[in-house]
Amino acid sequence: MKIFTLQHILLLKFLISFPYYLSGLYDPILLNSHNWLLYIESFHHYQARIFYLLALYRNVTQLYFAIWGFGVIQRKFVCIEAMFDINVILLLFHEYFVRHVSLHLEFVGIHICYVIASCFALYSTRNTPKHDHIV
Repeated sequence: MKIFTLQHILLLKFLISFPYYLSGLYDPILLNSHNWLLYIESFHHYQARIFYLLALYRNVTQLYFAIWGFGVIQRKFVCIEAMFDINVILLLFHEYFVRHVSLHLEFVGIHICYVIASCFALYSTRNTPKHDHIV
């Protein structure tokens, strides 16, 4: 039995981040003390809600591929997700060095765990057979 399957990684990422993004969409000021997904200056404005709406869209695609995706498609999606998480970490470091925004360890820890778990799941499913199409 595999501990980290692609489906489990996607469901885990969905379950951890969905309540955060949903509360950010409802009222961004609720997350003012936890703005760990880049430095957002516009917590009272329209742009912050668009950001959280896009993050919720990402959660919905994670849930979709976790439930209805099969091996090869899930592998490709988890590769894209891992690259996205790496880019978000790099953007946070950029914000830290340029704007001197404090590094929140829970952000770095959560996304590094995402990347490690995604890479481990991709490595353990590297021999996923491709399905032969009828057409």
